[in-house]
Amino acid sequence: PAHLRGAASSATGTGAGQQEGDTGDLSREQQEDHTRELSAAGAGRGRPVAWLEFDGDRHALTGAVTTIGRDQSATIVLDDPGVSRRHAEVRIRQDGPHVQLLVRDLDSTNGTFVNGDEIGTEELSDGDRLTIGRTTLVVHVDRGR
Repeated sequence: PAHLRGAASSATGTGAGQQEGDTGDLSREQQEDHTRELSAAGAGRGRPVAWLEFDGDRHALTGAVTTIGRDQSATIVLDDPGVSRRHAEVRIRQDGPHVQLLVRDLDSTNGTFVNGDEIGTEELSDGDRLTIGRTTLVVHVDRGR
């Protein structure tokens, strides 16, 4: 079984002691990317822009960064021995009406797969199948914005 940690505030991708929107020592380009990611996360207020479906549950991607793994600090925790503690992350970016979802493997032991192909970083589309360990998550993107 899997569970989603906390409310949207715990899914914003901010670290301990870091405020949402705090870009610290990031370059100008990284700050702009961070801003686009935060605005994409906010675009789902009222209705999520994207979500992952697995085990009969729907997990909204409400933050700019969603981490997936076995560790309790992950946004989505998977109880699967084939999943690393910090296995993968999904980032949401929005540039006007265009929503982009990127999944990145976090140097996991068993790899991250999209539609059966092992990936490092890959753009996700509606209907893609994301496999982490023995768990398959179906990607849903609401493009009707």
